Amino acid sequence: MVEGNPVDDLKYIYEDVSLTGPYTRQTGNYTRYGDVRALLTGADEKYVILGSGDEIAVEFNSSALGNPPAGWQRDYFFFADGFDKDMDFYAAYGDTVAPLIPASVWGRLIVFTSFCAWSMS
Repeated sequence: MVEGNPVDDLKYIYEDVSLTGPYTRQTGNYTRYGDVRALLTGADEKYVILGSGDEIAVEFNSSALGNPPAGWQRDYFFFADGFDKDMDFYAAYGDTVAPLIPASVWGRLIVFTSFCAWSMS
């Protein structure tokens, strides 16, 4: 990986990769490599399961947006509906991909943790 211009614009060098990586991977099934659009088209309980070092490349045609006004710069906002399950010592089932938390449970967890955080302050 090298820094680009501006400094926060990173460029990855795919020809210079580690076959083992600096991190271990959770035991379990990951999404096959290839086109995963069918898993990304809605906020549902269909996940792309990524491991350490994996990525999703997203492209779209912005020509219909036209050019921004003079002196302006267009930025893009990427909204992701999902969660991160790391291998932290305190994470439940941190060594395995499964079990995953269903999206239908997330709302209840967020409300519960928000209530607890509010109650404890």
